[in-house]
Amino acid sequence: MLGNICLKARAHRERSQRNAKHRNDILRMAPSLKGNEKLALGKTPKNDLEQAMVHLRSMDTKQFKNMMGTNFPGVRHKNLIELIERVFLSV
Repeated sequence: MLGNICLKARAHRERSQRNAKHRNDILRMAPSLKGNEKLALGKTPKNDLEQAMVHLRSMDTKQFKNMMGTNFPGVRHKNLIELIERVFLSV
């Protein structure tokens, strides 16, 4: 799962027409993280994820809830963003 999130971040950067899809995929995969995983990213993957995070952070609550649907009840936008940052960007 860790690698898939990094790949989606890269795809988000490379494919401007499909950015929303890859951004949404990152958020849909993130709830499977426990929070104790750590992945040291190289320069390019880290930059890719940081770029994707700018868009993920800017989502409003309604957009986030619509994107997550009913598959992830109780998952909050802020908590999910913090989880992704803790796992991938705090190393």
